[in-house]
Amino acid sequence: MLRGAWSWLEPPDWDRIVSASPAATGFHARGWLEAMAAWQPRFEARALGLALADGARLALPMLVRRGALRRGPFGRGVSSHPSTYGGPVCAERSLTEADWGEFLDLLARAPLGRIECFGNPLQPLPPAAESRVGVREGETHVIELESLPAAAREGYPPACRRAVRKAEREGVTVARSSEPAGVNEYHALHRESVARWGQAAERALPPDVLERLVRVPGVELWCARGPDGRLAAGGLFLFARAHVVYWHGAMRAELAGLRPANLLHDALIEEARRRGARLYDFNPSAALEGVRAFKESFGARPLRFAIWRHRHPWIALLAGRRRRGLTAPRR
Repeated sequence: MLRGAWSWLEPPDWDRIVSASPAATGFHARGWLEAMAAWQPRFEARALGLALADGARLALPMLVRRGALRRGPFGRGVSSHPSTYGGPVCAERSLTEADWGEFLDLLARAPLGRIECFGNPLQPLPPAAESRVGVREGETHVIELESLPAAAREGYPPACRRAVRKAEREGVTVARSSEPAGVNEYHALHRESVARWGQAAERALPPDVLERLVRVPGVELWCARGPDGRLAAGGLFLFARAHVVYWHGAMRAELAGLRPANLLHDALIEEARRRGARLYDFNPSAALEGVRAFKESFGARPLRFAIWRHRHPWIALLAGRRRRGLTAPRR
């Protein structure tokens, strides 16, 4: 890896950088992105590599748009899957403000004309760098695990503690599920949830993608079951070195009164802490106030981060000309 020169990383190098990085999320992992590319074959999973001036190794994992015309300035990468975290990570350390400056200086020489990044709450874009790329604000809710007492639930607000204890009294149990029967059961429940939310069934994660995801190291399906053994709630959680994120979930409406979701998150918060993570991330709430209120019931705090995009100077110039043409008065 030549200093200051971009290169496409081989899989072992991608894996080494991401696994060593203190700022990587589960969405940076090769297995995650390969599963997403299998779901959306117009993309392929790739990672750009860069050696910084001091020799530190940087990776920018992405889904890169396929196509004969998607080359050079016309190439497009999304880091990571739309609406999941991404951006550069370094094997040796979290990026400093100087590292970000060097990274942005070199983006114009990257082999892609458009790079879209949903951001990374573990390693946000510094405010001083925001003027150099297109930026909008994102927000998630997190719990800083080191701030919790010995029994995590004792740190929750009173209503949440009562909900967790109610679930236990009702006989709700939580366990990881990786067997095909459990994965299929969760998929069926998610389809029911999608329909209840008024969305098309096609919005549900396809079963083959779900099966592939739960085989990826760090991607885990955890389920809460009622006293009769029925699946009451579940979710896909991504584990990284310092970060655990709740990405995908479902709940059975008629069992909501058992408070299975509260016990599910309580169990995963304890599991995240047991594995040495620093942040438990509930993920952005898509402006849904009920979802936001549930997260805040655990004492989770909002954490803002920059969602940014880079445009090659040629692409930015063409886009500007198109906008001016669209807004030019008729003669």
